Amino acid sequence: MSEKRTDENNLSQVMKALDSPIRRMLMLLALEGPKTSQGYKEELLKRGLEIKYKESIYKDLQLLVDAGLIQKYYDKEAKTIVYGSRIGTVVFDLLKWSLYLEETVYERSAP
Repeated sequence: MSEKRTDENNLSQVMKALDSPIRRMLMLLALEGPKTSQGYKEELLKRGLEIKYKESIYKDLQLLVDAGLIQKYYDKEAKTIVYGSRIGTVVFDLLKWSLYLEETVYERSAP
């Protein structure tokens, strides 16, 4: 049961992290290679996305880090913090997820 709860929590965290067009674009940019937060901001601006505050990029990147989708590390050569993809592809098995949700509902409603 605890494994299901962990999977559910992780899925919730991933879904929350990807529940934003900016964060989805950040994820796609991370797949292209590691960048600084400024590098991500510049790429977003090139693609026509409006960024009002630089801090919002940090917040969005941190949500992706917390979800385990990207990693944050210090690049010794560049002497700066960079963010890069931890994974090569994101695939959602919605059928399996919906079946899991049905099982969870039945477990909770059982007498």
